[in-house]
Amino acid sequence: MIQILSMMIAVVGLLIFQKLSKALQVFVVYLVIASCTELLSYLFAKRNVSNLYFLHAFTLLEFWFISIFFNRLVDFTKLKLSLNSVLLIGSSLIIGNTVFLQGLDQFNSYSATFVSAIILLMCLVYFYNILESNEVGIESKTIKWFVIGLFFYHCVSLSVLIFSNHMIDTSVSTQSIIWTTRAFLILATKLLYLIALCNYTFNYLKNYAAKVVN
Repeated sequence: MIQILSMMIAVVGLLIFQKLSKALQVFVVYLVIASCTELLSYLFAKRNVSNLYFLHAFTLLEFWFISIFFNRLVDFTKLKLSLNSVLLIGSSLIIGNTVFLQGLDQFNSYSATFVSAIILLMCLVYFYNILESNEVGIESKTIKWFVIGLFFYHCVSLSVLIFSNHMIDTSVSTQSIIWTTRAFLILATKLLYLIALCNYTFNYLKNYAAKVVN
């Protein structure tokens, strides 16, 4: 179900890609990459072939695209940070983890934890900034929904990563509840993304029809 929603999100995003703002285009590209990664990982796993290197590649790409996305929304120069410095430092840590600590044959829990933590911080900075903003409109609403989805998704991911060692010691039924809850929350996030894109599409078509009539 999650993979089906991911593919639907990618299709809808690509269909309206040219009508989106630069920030939303960056996020849609991220969603398309996420969808392709999930699909390829699933296909490789079904054939009993290692798919861990997809996770290493996706972690780096996710960091890049989400950083660029937030750079278009928030002025990080107030924090004495530039996009290039953030990308350089973050990429070095992610690649360094793959090369020296957790290779392509291992789950990259360290870099995944780092990226989730950074994205959560970016979300919090964005939420703080919009408290002082009076922006309205479908684009602003869509961006807010995307950021809310990101925030909850990475809250769940970070919690699982941090407590993964403790989960091993729990009973099978407890682990099943935890992973089912995680899957449900990810499903809810994907649904939020899809609703946001469909709502954007509906409003665009509605405004376009109004202009044609007038």
